[in-house]
Amino acid sequence: MKKIILSIFACICAMLSYAQMSALLYNSKHIPQINQMNPALFTNSGFYLSLPSVNLNFDSPLAFSDLYVVKPNEVEQNITYIDIDGILANLEYQNEINTDLNVGILGLGFRTKHGFVSLSTQLRTNFQLGVPKDIIRFITRGNVGEDGRGMDLVLLDQDLFSLTSYLEAGIGVGREFGKKFTVGVRAKVLLGLINASTYNSSVRLATDPDFNSFTVDMDYHVRASTPISLNELLSGKSISSIIGDDYMSLIPRNWGMAFDIGAKYKITKRLSVAASVLDIGTIHWVENPAELSPKEGTGTFTFSGLGWETMFSNGEVDDDFASSLLDSVIYQLTQYEIDTLASDYWERVPMRLNFSATYDLNKMLSASVMYRREMNKFNYFQSLTAGLNINLGNWMELMACNSVHNFEDWLNPGIGMSFSFLKMIQVYTLFDYVSDIYIVDGKSFRFFFGLNLTFANNRERKQAKITNQHFSLL
Repeated sequence: MKKIILSIFACICAMLSYAQMSALLYNSKHIPQINQMNPALFTNSGFYLSLPSVNLNFDSPLAFSDLYVVKPNEVEQNITYIDIDGILANLEYQNEINTDLNVGILGLGFRTKHGFVSLSTQLRTNFQLGVPKDIIRFITRGNVGEDGRGMDLVLLDQDLFSLTSYLEAGIGVGREFGKKFTVGVRAKVLLGLINASTYNSSVRLATDPDFNSFTVDMDYHVRASTPISLNELLSGKSISSIIGDDYMSLIPRNWGMAFDIGAKYKITKRLSVAASVLDIGTIHWVENPAELSPKEGTGTFTFSGLGWETMFSNGEVDDDFASSLLDSVIYQLTQYEIDTLASDYWERVPMRLNFSATYDLNKMLSASVMYRREMNKFNYFQSLTAGLNINLGNWMELMACNSVHNFEDWLNPGIGMSFSFLKMIQVYTLFDYVSDIYIVDGKSFRFFFGLNLTFANNRERKQAKITNQHFSLL
């Protein structure tokens, strides 16, 4: 049982991702999607059409290499084992795996006389999973301490998970005031697809000093809004048997609003600063709201009459005992009841802050520094990024950066590039927040890929002409 659970946990760590827009994107001179990070920023394109894009990221307390170790067995064959010591050594008391996957659907933007207008549609999914260290300790070592005595464990003392998925459609407007100051705002309509999260949840295990009994005290609550009622989803029936031919019942009715605001100011001809606040808003969840909690009388239970001969084998905790103990706790956790008469509720979407300064060294080269902060349901994350951009005419842009993540991990480099073909087809790919060049050792990365159709205006042609003259002087 514990091997199965740890294997599932390993897969989650390897697959889940924590997504924001790439830090490289924020100071791009060519990629129109900078407008998604600050509605006051826009490239020199007279018109652009953005085709589907993918923003995939990863952020975990453990690298894949922390989960397994390869050791020779008795016949000198290399065998892969779950590395319990490595997992526990790399975990803090409370840990989180975070995901925020954005899929750009379609968008467009165009310049006006004194500004620009943009429209965008996205599918956004945010997922967070709490991983308390004592859960892993309990799964692998039971409730026995290093001194061979029973120990009290806090299996859960935080929100365990949060899942939100919604469609977003927005329209943004930017306005230039002279040559130095630009402001932008974007209004977004949100259509909630699914929401589920825990709150006020805890699971604690107290062991009697003589090891004859232990008590589990748990209090967990899950609030959800789903296209299909939570009661039917957990009944074991297939989705096709639940909805039958009534596919219209899957269309959600969870509406919300959000806003982005931003500004940019040119201090000198070469130096500019910018700031933005994104996703100020909430979603009203009204589709099949429900709350899941322990059945009455099952929140606290005691295991008694334990014997040393049952718990230990050859001086170690018996695997059969540990599995039986875990199975008993899991059984109690699944004794829940669902309140389908729960009221509808509001929940905010994760809000993000961006602050940056950019210095143009010349027509080709620019340097930047950016501070980012995201506030989600559990807590907040922040980073500081220093970047360098090289612009080769109006057809190619190269980007490099390094980010300090949560002011703890100091080396998280990134690279990116965009190419323009036939003066209108733009392909871009960005890869940053790379915590290690070896994938198995990495704890975070962000990957962004997309395609745009761009059409230059007089301003871009003039800029290209100046750049070409600069090349000829070189």
